[in-house]
Parts: sequence; structure tokens; C-alpha cells
Amino acid sequence: MEKVLTVTFNPTVDAASEAEVVRPTHKIRTFDESFHPGGGGINVARVVHRLGGDVKALYASGGIMGNVLNHLLEDRGIQCIKIAISGNTRVNNVIHERASGMEYRFIAEGPIMKETEWKAVIDATKNSNGTGLL
Repeated sequence: MEKVLTVTFNPTVDAASEAEVVRPTHKIRTFDESFHPGGGGINVARVVHRLGGDVKALYASGGIMGNVLNHLLEDRGIQCIKIAISGNTRVNNVIHERASGMEYRFIAEGPIMKETEWKAVIDATKNSNGTGLL
């Protein structure tokens, strides 16, 4: 299998949890929290890695949540090229409501990258050892 390079400009830390019932204006107690690296290219890299492929994830990462994302990917053994940005990596929240079986997805916009930052991602893509591009 060829080497694969994925590129993610707006990755995320996906937070997932469960609640008995979701009701407006009430505090909702959640449980079974978990955190996962996410974003289009990151998700592709995770699947390619899980299937035994040679993959490298190139992505923009910033702030404390960027550090969390870095850690989550390292824990999964995924090779990474991190491009530091001044904004904070976004966090998405997915809540599974047990009472109804419904799932609620709260998806953050993410940071607006400076021109120097998005150009750094493009330059790193050009200079990468990955032969495929997703």
C-alpha cells in the first residue's frame, strides 16, 4: 500500500457522552464521557491506520485543545505533522439521550486561521514524505 497523507485544516476533539434526558434550560448530568480525535482528514487517517495502512496526518493545532488532540493521536499511534496556529482547536459535543435513543450533535466552527498559518499547512503538504493525498 502506498503512503497516505491526510490534511486537516479544521480538526476537532470530539467529546461524546450520554444523558438520560436532554431538556432545555436544565442542567443535564452526563456520563460515560470519551474523547476522540476528529475532523475529515483525521478520521480518514484513523481508518487507514486501523486497516494497517501507512498514513501520516498533517493538521493545524492550537491552544490547550490542540494539545489534547495531539495527545489523542499519539495515543493511537498515528504519525503526525502538526502545524501550530494561534487559535484554539475546536471541540464538538455529541450527546446520546438514553430515553429516546436520539443523538444531539453540537459542532463548533473552529478558529479562523491567519494567512501565514494556512500557508504553512500548504507548504508542509508540499514538503511531506506522503505520496498520496486525501
